[in-house]
Amino acid sequence: MNMPTLHYHLKKKDGAYIAKCVEIPAVMVYAKTPKEIEDKLNKAVRSYLDAFPDEMQMIKNQQVKELAISQDLQAKG
Repeated sequence: MNMPTLHYHLKKKDGAYIAKCVEIPAVMVYAKTPKEIEDKLNKAVRSYLDAFPDEMQMIKNQQVKELAISQDLQAKG
């Protein structure tokens, strides 16, 4: 299976790391180190796609874009 490049959000909370896949929001992992996060996330994504192979086409058709937040919104946050 030709795997696309996926993205994830990484947070550190209470001494542990939490990662959530951007393209597959159902895939989330917890670990003690960033290296462990990548290993676990890779395995979780592969397991998810093994269970739901039709999702691969949807992932390939997705685009991740950036949005610059205006100064007005930054001041409110």
